[in-house]
Order: sequence, then C-alpha cells, then structure tokens
Amino acid sequence: MVLRIVVGLVLTVAAVAIAGRRFWWLGRLGRAGQPAPERLAFTREHPAEDAEVQATEVFGQRKLLKWTVPGLAHFVTFWGFIILVLHDHRGLW
Repeated sequence: MVLRIVVGLVLTVAAVAIAGRRFWWLGRLGRAGQPAPERLAFTREHPAEDAEVQATEVFGQRKLLKWTVPGLAHFVTFWGFIILVLHDHRGLW
C-alpha cells in the first residue's frame, strides 16, 4: 500500500516536472516572436472576416485535410473530442 502511494507520487512529480518544463519552453517560444500590430489592427477592423477565417481554419481543419490519411485521422479525432465535450452526460442528447 505504501509502495503504491510512493510510486504514484514519484510518477506524478516526474510528470509535473516534464509538463512544467514544456510549458516553460512554450512560453519562451511564444515571447520570442515579433509583435504583429498590423494583424491585430486588421482583426479589430474586420471581426466578421476574421471569425470566418478562424471557423474554416480551425473547425474545418482545412490545412490538415490536405494530408490524406494523417489529416483525416486528425479531423475525426478532433471532432470526436468536440462531440464528447458537448455531449450531455445526463442522457438527454
């Protein structure tokens, strides 16, 4: 019993350390980019057009579907998770 708790805690600490390092690296990567004020200005001036682009790129998975098998697998997985998240777990949907 105690061994199981110790092993679980060690694995949890290792996972948190690996995830923390990855988040730190992603944060540095995001801050390393150059500012794009013209992109933000365009989005503020044309919110409907930007929403349409986001809808086709993100929800439509347009670029991924250019890759045949991997793109289709990602598309199905993405929409599977969307359906699971939006599913009513009380059995009403």
